[in-house]
Amino acid sequence: MSDEVTLEAWWIKASYPTAQETVIVTHGYGTSRRDYNALLPSAMLAQEGFNVLLVDQRDTGNSTCVDGRHSAGQDESDDFAKVAEWLVAEKGITPDKIGMFGVSGGAIATAILPAKTDNVTAFAMEAPIFDFAETARREVEFQGFPGFLWTLADTAAMIRGVDLNETPITSGIDSAGNRPMLLLHGTDDQRLAYEGAVKFRDYAENAGVEITLETFEGADHTEGMLSETQRYQRALTTFFRNALGQTPN
Repeated sequence: MSDEVTLEAWWIKASYPTAQETVIVTHGYGTSRRDYNALLPSAMLAQEGFNVLLVDQRDTGNSTCVDGRHSAGQDESDDFAKVAEWLVAEKGITPDKIGMFGVSGGAIATAILPAKTDNVTAFAMEAPIFDFAETARREVEFQGFPGFLWTLADTAAMIRGVDLNETPITSGIDSAGNRPMLLLHGTDDQRLAYEGAVKFRDYAENAGVEITLETFEGADHTEGMLSETQRYQRALTTFFRNALGQTPN
């Protein structure tokens, strides 16, 4: 976060300070930490003894409204690097005990985050993307407009001094190194195509990153956590338990 940006969050200290394992959770585009697809995974993690910091991104909820525009994870990932720094400095949590989980638009920031900080050890993403330009074009079409209008939005962002692809998702993957990643995605996602998760996984595997793709057959956008709740919780909590070295309850 910059000095001008304050993020509002809920600090759910399920085991703090007895145990340090902590997951930063954030929501998707156009929603807030009060959305079910941020609250439900947070509850899953807290139930299993993880501390959760559930955060409103800039320009959403009660966090600072900078310009009302999403920066495709660029500014948001900078903010979350500062959030991790805050956990280390203010809560005394060591980086090897910090993970992050992002939903949809929040997954973009999560994917980029490894390029921005070493203070987060594991990254889980619900409905991730791989090619931002292609995803943006499809989103414009999803909203009922011609896909080419995406280029106008990109140009407008450039004029404002914002490069929506300054740190691409591939840079985040390349920077992950030995820090593991988990992707969760429904095959029938009409908002963010499942093929993006497949491309993400394939690129990460080729880069030597430890990555798992958890597929939810027939699930639409973020529906896997509703259609197969127990499997979703098992996949999410097992990933962070192994990555952050949590002792099972």
